[in-house]
Amino acid sequence: MIKTIKIFIIICLFIVMISSGACTEEFNLLGATLEYDKILHFETGFIISDLTFHFQNNDDILLPIVIPTAFGLGKELIDGDFDWRDLGYTFLGAVTRSVLKVNFKF
Repeated sequence: MIKTIKIFIIICLFIVMISSGACTEEFNLLGATLEYDKILHFETGFIISDLTFHFQNNDDILLPIVIPTAFGLGKELIDGDFDWRDLGYTFLGAVTRSVLKVNFKF
């Protein structure tokens, strides 16, 4: 039940972030300007990492970092317009989720 609630909350946050940047290309947060595309890459890495944690049987942190990064790499290769920053933001989202899992058991 708790896992279902966590997944629901993460999906709701993802939808809010998508809808908040739907009209603009940039998002201002405390004076820092973030590109909307980079926010989506970060969130995607976070969500895929979270889903990997839920479907694996142990608390290994390597797989929840590698799988989202592989998805991000595949997406960039398919796009044809490779952007290292997009891949980096996907990786950072996965690492952030792994740090939360290991340090705070969230």
